[in-house]
Amino acid sequence: MKKKVNWQLVVAGILMLILGILCILYPAATLELVTIFAGVAFIVAGIMGIATYAKTKDLFPLSSWQIVHSILDLVLGLLFLAQPYIAGAAMVWVFAFLLIPLGIFEIVVSFREKGFGVSQWGWTLVSGILTIILGCLFIIDPAGFAYLLGFALIVEAITVMEAGFIIGKLGR
Repeated sequence: MKKKVNWQLVVAGILMLILGILCILYPAATLELVTIFAGVAFIVAGIMGIATYAKTKDLFPLSSWQIVHSILDLVLGLLFLAQPYIAGAAMVWVFAFLLIPLGIFEIVVSFREKGFGVSQWGWTLVSGILTIILGCLFIIDPAGFAYLLGFALIVEAITVMEAGFIIGKLGR
């Protein structure tokens, strides 16, 4: 049987690895860039939401909530761009509370991998545990965000690249 590799996952993992290293090498710029990126993303989401509302307001009875949400996205994005340092501090907490459930998910996946007979399931388990620890560290020490984010990206990069090879071994 020819060994297949999911190259999309491998390339994504390599890009995450590079980004993780850059976060560690340039901690001051990391938080500012992440905040600006998030601000732009919120603005785009707000604009798209308003455009969607304009097209669908007569079709959906609860579409007024969509316009409210879209306007809040837009305002939040503008605030992120206007006050990146304040917004960046808040984002550290958001990342913390996103990493913890991600780690739990990875732990669950690791045991599923074990059930499928995947020999590398232990790495996914370790990754999940480390991801939960990193989320907790973000809460304890927000100032170390760039270093912790860089380390988290490196750990996740290895997990994603490993998944690219595991999927090939499973033949799916």
